[in-house]
Amino acid sequence: MHPQIHLNWVAVVVAVVASFFFGWFWYGPAVSPRRHARAIHPGLS
Repeated sequence: MHPQIHLNWVAVVVAVVASFFFGWFWYGPAVSPRRHARAIHPGLS
């Protein structure tokens, strides 16, 4: 018998919004694509 999985959609939405907020907070408010690429791949010039 398969387990019944009940997703709490409110918690999922809150987690997604929080991840966007903390990502914005971590990388700064004005993240250009170039700066973001350097943040992810430090070897890029």
